[in-house]
Amino acid sequence: MFRDDRLYLSMDAVRGCGDCPPCPGFKHSGTYPTEEVLSASCLLHDGTGIQSSHLFFLHNQPKAPTEDEGREEMFMKHLFTILLALVATTASAQTFKVDGIYYNILSEDDRTVMVISGADEYKGDIVIPEEVIYDSKVYLVTTIRDRAFGGCDALTSVSMPSVTTIGDNAFSGCDALTSVSMPSVTTIGDRAFYYCSALTSVDIPASCTSIAGNPFLGCESLEEIVVDENNPNYSSEDGVLYDKNKETLIYCPLAKTEVNIPSSATAIGDDAFYGCDALTSVSMPSVTTIGDRAFYYCSALTSVSMPSVTTIGFEAFISCRALRSVSMPSVTTIGDEAFNYCDGLTSVEMPAVTTIGDEAFYGCSSLTSVSMPVATTIGDRAFGGCFALTSVSMPSVTTIGGGAFGGCSTLTSIEMPSVTTINEMAFSSCYALTSVNIPASCTSIVGNSFQECKSLEEIVVDENNPNYSSMDGVLYDKDKTTLIGWPAAEDDIDIMPSVTTIGDYAFNYCDGLTSVEMPAVTTIGDYAFSRCNALTSVSMPSVTTIGFEAFSICSALASVYMPEVTTIDAGAFSRCSALTSVDIPASVSMISWRAFERCSGLTSVYCHWVEPLECDPEFTDEVLENAILFVPRETVDAYRSVKPWSDFANIVEARYSGIADATAPEVVIKVIDGAITVEGGDGTASAPVVEVYSAGGVCVYRGTDTVIGGLTHGVYVVKVGGTVQKVAL
Repeated sequence: MFRDDRLYLSMDAVRGCGDCPPCPGFKHSGTYPTEEVLSASCLLHDGTGIQSSHLFFLHNQPKAPTEDEGREEMFMKHLFTILLALVATTASAQTFKVDGIYYNILSEDDRTVMVISGADEYKGDIVIPEEVIYDSKVYLVTTIRDRAFGGCDALTSVSMPSVTTIGDNAFSGCDALTSVSMPSVTTIGDRAFYYCSALTSVDIPASCTSIAGNPFLGCESLEEIVVDENNPNYSSEDGVLYDKNKETLIYCPLAKTEVNIPSSATAIGDDAFYGCDALTSVSMPSVTTIGDRAFYYCSALTSVSMPSVTTIGFEAFISCRALRSVSMPSVTTIGDEAFNYCDGLTSVEMPAVTTIGDEAFYGCSSLTSVSMPVATTIGDRAFGGCFALTSVSMPSVTTIGGGAFGGCSTLTSIEMPSVTTINEMAFSSCYALTSVNIPASCTSIVGNSFQECKSLEEIVVDENNPNYSSMDGVLYDKDKTTLIGWPAAEDDIDIMPSVTTIGDYAFNYCDGLTSVEMPAVTTIGDYAFSRCNALTSVSMPSVTTIGFEAFSICSALASVYMPEVTTIDAGAFSRCSALTSVDIPASVSMISWRAFERCSGLTSVYCHWVEPLECDPEFTDEVLENAILFVPRETVDAYRSVKPWSDFANIVEARYSGIADATAPEVVIKVIDGAITVEGGDGTASAPVVEVYSAGGVCVYRGTDTVIGGLTHGVYVVKVGGTVQKVAL
C-alpha cells in the first residue's frame, strides 16, 4: 500500500495475497523509503512455478534516518536486487484464462502450465484439456495447483487426461463431485480430495507413484479405491488401498462396514480408518503396528482383536465411543490418547504393555477394571476421568504421571509396590480413596499427589523409605521438616513442631479444616490451603513466605496472624471474601499481584511501614472506597503518594500501642478456649492491669481479670505492665 510517497508492506503482502505464496524477497513488514523509482513484477513461487504478477512501486523520496542505517541499507540493496531479477522474468509470470479455466505458466522451456483458482468458481462437469494455446504458443497442462478447485461445491465431475501432479487440497470441499478421471497422474497431494462427500469410487492408474498423506480423508460416500495391477508402488484389495506388497494398509474408504486385512499386512498407516463411522468390525491377524489416528472416530466399532499388535499409535482409537472390548495380548506400547474418550469401554487387559502414554484412556468413563501386570510407566492423565474405575493393581509400575488417575471418583484401592515416582496430582479428586501406602522404593513425590481426595484418612509410608515418612497418617519428608500432604478427611490439625515448610497443595481442598496453628513454620507453599472453605482463622507467628494462591478461595477465612511475614506471593489471599481485616507488618518487603484480589469483605487494612511499599495487591474498588487504611503516626502523606495506598479514600493514623517496642514477657499470655488468659504478674501486691487493644489500636478491655473472653475473632495486642504481646483469636 502507498501513502505519502512511501511503500507500506503489510504482513499480508509479505505472506502473499489470495492464492499466492509469499515472495521470498520480502522478509519484513514495515515502510521503505528509497532513492530510486522502480517497478517490477514480483515472482511468487509455490515450488512448481510462477503464480501471478504483482506490481510494487517504490517512489522517489530521500532516505529517512534510522537508528540502524546500515541494516536498512543492506535490506534495501537486497530488495533492489530482487526487484531487478523480477523485472527480468516478468514475461514468464503469466496468468491467463482459456474456456473458463485459469492457468499459470510453469515453464517456457518445457511449455507447461498448471491449473489455478480464478475469479470465477468452477462448476458442473469440467474437462481439463491436454493442451492450451496462449499468445500463439501451445502449452501442456501437467499440474493442478494446491487448492485450485477448493470449495467448488457445484463441481460434479472432472477429467484431466494429461495431468501428472495434483496439489494438496486441490479438490477439498467439492462435496458434489462424483467422478474423477486422472489416467496420467503420478503424484496426488495430501488431502487432495478432502471431504468430497459425494465421491463413491476412485481409480489409481499405473502411473501413480506418490500418494501423500491421506488424499481421501472425509469422503464419506467412498466405497472403493481401485489400483491398476501394473502400479509399481500401490495395490488394492476389496476396495482398500495398500502398498504394493500389501504390507501396509494405507487407506480404507469411509463407506466400508467391515474389513478383513490380509495376513501379509503388518502395519496400518496413519489416518487409515480415520472417520470410518460405518465400520463395525475389522480383522488384523498379522498387524504389528497401528499408526497415529488410525481408527480415529470410528463411532460404530464395538470390538477390536489385535493378536499380533505390539505398538498402538497416537490417538489410534480416540472417540470410538461404541467400543466395548479390546484384545491386545502382545501390545507393549500404547501411544498418547490412544483410547481417549472411548466411553463405552468397560475393561482392559494389557498383559504385555510396558508403557501407557499420556491420556491413553482419558475419559473412558465406563472403565471398571484394568489389568497391567508388567507396565512400568503410566503417562500423564492416562486414566484421568475414568469415573467407574474402582481398583488399580500395578505391581511393576515405577512411574505414575501427573494426574494419571485424576478424577477417578470411585477409586477405592491402589496397589503400587514398585513405584519410584508419583507425579503431581496423580490421584487428585479420587473422592472414594481412604488409604494409600507409599513403598520403600518411592523416592520422588511431586507436590501433593493426593489433593482433593475427600475421603482420604491416612497416607502410610514404609519405614525404610529413604526420602519420606508419615505420622498419624500425614505425609512428611524423611526428617519431618516439610509437611507434604494432609489427608483431607482429617479435621484434627496438629502440625508437628519440627515442621518448617508446608508443601505445595498440602491442605488443598481440605473442606473440614476450620483453624490451623503452625508455630515453627516459616514457608507456606503454593496453593497450600487453597479452597479450604471452612477455614476461619490462621495463626502463623513464624512464617516469612506465603506462596502463590496459598489461601486463595478460603471463603470463610476471617482472621490471619502473620507478624513475621516478608513475602506475600501473587493471589495469596485472593477471593477470601470473609476476610474483614488484614494486618501487614513492617517486615513485609514484597506483596505480589492479586494478593488480596476480590477480598470484598475488607473493612480495615493495617500497615506498619514508615515508608510504604509500592505493590499491586488489587484491592477492589469497594474496599478502596469504604475500608479504612490505618498507618503509623505522621506517615499519612507518605501513603498518599504511593500506590495502591494512595487509592484509599480513608487513611487514618493509628496507635499501635507500643507494639514495635515490645519487651521480653514478664507474664505469660495465652489463648485458651477462645479467651485471653494472663498468668503471673509483676510481683506487686495489687493485681496487674490488663489492657487489650484491637489491631487498630482501639482499647477493647481494661481491667484486672486474668481471663478475658467474649471477644470476636481477630488479632489483639495485650499489654500487662511492661509486657506487650500480640495474640490471635
